[in-house]
Amino acid sequence: MAKKVRMGPLEKLSNASYTKLFLLWMLLNIVCAVWYFELGALHSPSAPTHLAEMETWDRLFNSFYFSIITATSIGYGDIVPMGLSKAIAMVQAILALLIFAIFVAKLVTRRQDIIMDDMHRMTSESIFHSLRQGLFIVRKDFDTLIQRLETEKTLTPEEWDILATAYIQAEKLMEDMPQLYGSRIDAKRDTLLLEAIQRTLRRMKTLTDLLTKKKIAWKKHESASELKELISIVETVMPHWQQTHKTKSPIFKEIMSITKGLKASL
Repeated sequence: MAKKVRMGPLEKLSNASYTKLFLLWMLLNIVCAVWYFELGALHSPSAPTHLAEMETWDRLFNSFYFSIITATSIGYGDIVPMGLSKAIAMVQAILALLIFAIFVAKLVTRRQDIIMDDMHRMTSESIFHSLRQGLFIVRKDFDTLIQRLETEKTLTPEEWDILATAYIQAEKLMEDMPQLYGSRIDAKRDTLLLEAIQRTLRRMKTLTDLLTKKKIAWKKHESASELKELISIVETVMPHWQQTHKTKSPIFKEIMSITKGLKASL
């Protein structure tokens, strides 16, 4: 059983909400104001100056005024702590500044988190569009080769090179997908990217089926090894994608089915 980690006072303060921190700061100032007020009424040598000479309501107002001035470290000097009130003012100033510093730090951290989220979102958008555009270009290469095979008996050496390059490009694109793991990509973009992968794999399956139909020994060509590598990457990347993005799209199942068919054809 895991041991429960106890948080210290500073950690608890750091985890407190903005509202709780502000209320705690105000409560500290009110408590200290009451002390200053009571010292002015009961023991004037230990009270801040002039408080003992004031009427009740004036003393109450100035006690709160002095408390806020002490908490904010402004120190106008019109009221000066004496005796015991010096110790109270020191403790108040330290605690008030500590709470205020945590409050400001949380504001700064929040702003940084917003900026980082925006940067991450823009980066994710850039990767998303690059992947879709890259897959589109790869599909165009496969379409060109498919059209070639529909009218010719085999591929030229240059076209075999195009095929190998297309596989390699698809590999690189699939390897870039983990950069989107855990990103805030919405369901629509998730579907669009999966559809792009699905269409690309379909083109590959159509091409390999056509090569087999034409009785071309494509499995012995070096491009077949690139296809094997691509299949391996897809089989690794896609399950992680489904897990991190919690996608239940039927497109994912078809992607894995096409990948399985490509693997069986090798």
